[in-house]
Amino acid sequence: MKIILSRKGCDSGFGGMPGIILTDGRIIFVPIPGGDTETIRYGDIVIDQEKGKLVGLLEQVSPCMRLDEKKFNINREIKCHLDPDLCREMYPRKEGWRGCFGQIGAAQTVLKKWNVDVEDVFLFFGWFNHTEEKDGKLRFCKGQGFHMIFGWMQIGQMIHTRQDVIPDWMSYHPHVERSYMSSSNNCIYVGKKCLSWNDSICGYGVFPQFRKELVLTKEGMSRSRWALPERFRGLSITYHSDASWKDGYFQSACRGQEFVFEENEAVCDWAKEIIKG
Repeated sequence: MKIILSRKGCDSGFGGMPGIILTDGRIIFVPIPGGDTETIRYGDIVIDQEKGKLVGLLEQVSPCMRLDEKKFNINREIKCHLDPDLCREMYPRKEGWRGCFGQIGAAQTVLKKWNVDVEDVFLFFGWFNHTEEKDGKLRFCKGQGFHMIFGWMQIGQMIHTRQDVIPDWMSYHPHVERSYMSSSNNCIYVGKKCLSWNDSICGYGVFPQFRKELVLTKEGMSRSRWALPERFRGLSITYHSDASWKDGYFQSACRGQEFVFEENEAVCDWAKEIIKG
C-alpha cells in the first residue's frame, strides 16, 4: 500500500486564501475557483444547517478571491472546482455516490508512473488557518497559516474517462466535463466504502476537527517547512530528494501536487494513525 500526500484546495495563486478552521475547531475545505466550464457554484455548497452555505463564510473571512493573478469579489454565483469531493452533505447526491477525486495531465502522469492503484491511500493536504470572531463576524487569525492534512481516501476504483463507463451518480463531477473527458490522461479515483484495515471507518472523508498531528508545518517556521518523521529520511518521495532534509525540518516542494512515498511500512503506519485519530 502506497501513501500519497496530495496538495489540494486554495493556495496563494488559486483562491488566494487558506482553508478555514472554525473557532470550534471544525475544518472547512475551500475548493479552488473554477472556470466557465464548471457547473458548481460556491453558493451551491452547504456546510450545515447552522452555518448554511460556504459562500457566507467566505464573504466573512475574505472580501475577494484570486485566480490567475486576477482578483474578484466573492459571491454565490462564482464557480468552483469541487475536487476532491469527500463530504456527502456538501452537495445534492444521486444514489450510489461515493467520495471521489479527479486528476489529469502531469500530476496524473506522476500517479501512473508510480503505479498508484486500488488500495493505495491519498492524504489530502493544503493551506489552512485558524479563525476568530470579532464584532459578530468571522476572520482569519494573524499569521500566514500552515500546511495541514485535511482529508483521506483509500482508492476503491479508478475510472479512466476516455474508455470506462461513467456511473450516473458521477455526472456532476468536474472531471466528467467535456474538456476533461477528451483527455486520455484523465482519471477519477473513487473511494472505498470502508478502509481495508478497519471496516468501521469510511474509506474517505474530511477530518471533522483540527488536531495538532494533522499539521505538517513545523511550529514557528514558514508553511512549506515540515516536521515529517525522521524515520522517513532516505525514502523516495516524488518531487523531493535527500537534499529536502534540512537541519531540523523537511523542505517540501513548492510545485507539484502528488507527493508519492515509496511503499514502506513506517509510512503506512503513520497514515493509519492519522486517519484513526
